[in-house]
Amino acid sequence: MFQSHSTEEQLYDRILKQDIDYLKNRAVKVMGLISEDLSLIDPIIAISYASDDAVKTGVTITAQKKNLLQWLISTIKAIFLEIILAIPRIIYNAIMILVGKGNYVSSAVFFEGNEGKIRCSLVSFCIISFAEQQVVSYKCNFDIALGLILEECAREVFYRDIDSVSYGTETLHVTLANGTVTRSPSVNMCLAIASEKNIEATIYGGLDVLKHEFMAMKSLVRSKKEELS
Repeated sequence: MFQSHSTEEQLYDRILKQDIDYLKNRAVKVMGLISEDLSLIDPIIAISYASDDAVKTGVTITAQKKNLLQWLISTIKAIFLEIILAIPRIIYNAIMILVGKGNYVSSAVFFEGNEGKIRCSLVSFCIISFAEQQVVSYKCNFDIALGLILEECAREVFYRDIDSVSYGTETLHVTLANGTVTRSPSVNMCLAIASEKNIEATIYGGLDVLKHEFMAMKSLVRSKKEELS
């Protein structure tokens, strides 16, 4: 469906909902996270694109303007890379499939639905829950087309180790399956952790979608740090 560039968004959304419901249960049962009912505030749930190299972050339209020579060089370079990288892999995979040893490779394919929402074959799911003493997060990147979990991790951080919380928006420039480039807004939340990797949640496709959750999280973290100080 993704390869034919004719994916129906209703089918995609239905499968995505089933996958997210499964991952919520998996996060609780398999990874040992706390359930939504035990969280002090509503858990933060964020769904986004899993591929960072498929989008350009923080680039404006004016920054992409090029003169004719620059445009020719970048176009020739893109075509050259497409030929030497993509075509051989397609031929190799086709041969392997014909001989019965094929193995599909996960790749990010973006398409735009009738209502303008951007969807991707690689999806990132993140849930952050807030227990009495600590914040627990689960993140999973998966291939919705192949039904494969590519990577997943769970983290537990005590409130006293959180340095700050932040919230912001930015514009992503996404290349769709048909080759056109479109803009997609993103919302980012971040828990900055002392001497460790930050806990981040990103959701694409709308602005201010996590603003209420962010304010609740910010208030809880502040009160917990004051309580433990």
